[in-house]
Amino acid sequence: MSSQFKGISSVLRNLDKVEKIVVNSIEQGVNDLTNKLLADSEKQVPMDIGTLAGSGHTVPASNKGGMIEGKVGYNTPYAARLHEHPEYKFQKGRKGKYLIDPLKNLVSTGKKYLEGILRSALNG
Repeated sequence: MSSQFKGISSVLRNLDKVEKIVVNSIEQGVNDLTNKLLADSEKQVPMDIGTLAGSGHTVPASNKGGMIEGKVGYNTPYAARLHEHPEYKFQKGRKGKYLIDPLKNLVSTGKKYLEGILRSALNG
């Protein structure tokens, strides 16, 4: 007994389209969230003359082997040291852990945001 599926190539093409729509939507959502994380961290990053704060940046989301990732970082020789020492006394309420604390706050809302984007992509 053999089975034949008519229109399977059409189904596969549509699955490819859906995958592209979903991946593009999630990449945009990750970019939105990395920009939000950068903005939130800029409110906490230690500031003297602004060199550290000015080095904040995002790297656009990319799909690497099925894992969509974006990056947020600060690029000075002392960025990691200041981040990892919350006991330091900074001016005007600024603090260490200026990336990880905003990230922790963003996790639950970020998850809901990405779920909404995925739902919209699949319904649209």
